[in-house]
Amino acid sequence: MDVQLKGIRDDAIRNNTEGFLAIKKLEGNDSARPRAIRRLHRRAEQDIQDALRPFGFYNPVIRSELEPVDGGYKATYVVDTGPPTTLRDIRIEITGPGSGEQALRDTVQASRLRADAPLRHPLYNATKSAIRDTAFKLGYLDARFTAHRLAVDPSVNRADVELVLESGDAYEFGEIRIDQDVLDPEFLNRYVNVRTGERFDSSELVNLQLHLADLGYFD
Repeated sequence: MDVQLKGIRDDAIRNNTEGFLAIKKLEGNDSARPRAIRRLHRRAEQDIQDALRPFGFYNPVIRSELEPVDGGYKATYVVDTGPPTTLRDIRIEITGPGSGEQALRDTVQASRLRADAPLRHPLYNATKSAIRDTAFKLGYLDARFTAHRLAVDPSVNRADVELVLESGDAYEFGEIRIDQDVLDPEFLNRYVNVRTGERFDSSELVNLQLHLADLGYFD
């Protein structure tokens, strides 16, 4: 079984397409059943379309051919990715008490989603994750997206983005209590780097756990 993919020059797009292309897994297998080959060949164009969409190509032109050759089959797919989808309207907002947090504002500004830039699904997902992670680190544990939409209009090769995070209230550290009867409490308190009433910070909590673990008395 020989599978040839032509027309895609970008290595990342080509690798993703080959990963989606189910018939590619039969390459070099001269014992594959003709029925299975034909079935995977029929779905190959859909596989290619699915692989191209994360890169913003929604209107590819694909020419496919399956022909018998000595000892098996040869499948050829010639792909014209078509015009790239570009971003049109972009709305990224933080609502609620966290809307004034500079770190969240900076995260929004750092997004690589820009009007008229090529659509890349990973960038949309990265922006969404970065905003959510920043909110959590700042103590907004109830933060949630009230809108998270990537709307593609293939007829005009344009896409709109809407991301609205409602922060909710920030959490604070409550009572700090360490249950143990081995170490002097005053000595142990030297390692406690958080205080009741301070803004919850997950990284500070991890640091406290690491400091206590280093003492060798805590599992």
